[in-house]
Amino acid sequence: MATNQSLKLQNTFRPNGRVFEVERSAAEHSAVVRMLLEDFDEPDLLVTIIPISIDTSDDTLAKVFEWATHHKNMPKPALDDDGDRDEVVTIQLASWDDEFFSDIDSETLYGILIATNYLDIKPLYDMAVQVVVNMVRGKSTKQIREILGITSDFTAEEEAAIRKETAWAYDGEEVPNETS
Repeated sequence: MATNQSLKLQNTFRPNGRVFEVERSAAEHSAVVRMLLEDFDEPDLLVTIIPISIDTSDDTLAKVFEWATHHKNMPKPALDDDGDRDEVVTIQLASWDDEFFSDIDSETLYGILIATNYLDIKPLYDMAVQVVVNMVRGKSTKQIREILGITSDFTAEEEAAIRKETAWAYDGEEVPNETS
């Protein structure tokens, strides 16, 4: 396959998944796609569509490929880079990335996290995680549950008992009566 050509990728998780035509330099943000290209780049293989299988919507994948296309010239991490860091790093989003994430609802953001984790697109995954961190930083347990759409598995009485036992962990929050 030529370096600047477009690739066709299809999400085979659902029947009739959309076929995405993506520039190779954009698709190569994904370590998974790069590994698949190594397998499918043999001249005797006639692969016209590269299958990917991700439990996320076609609209969400379109957003992932939109980001990858915008950042197609950004250096890609080495395939053997596991991305583990010893220190916590806060990512500052560039203006384009900030705008990209400002138009995304929580469900799409969750889908982007799933897709980028599966496709191993470290820069976008790290940015999406930073967006979630920014969303929940400084929020109460109740607010975080509302933001992330989490319902409590405990009854109001069980939660009140747990909050009393671990009151030290709720620095500045009201301990009794906070249930959701």
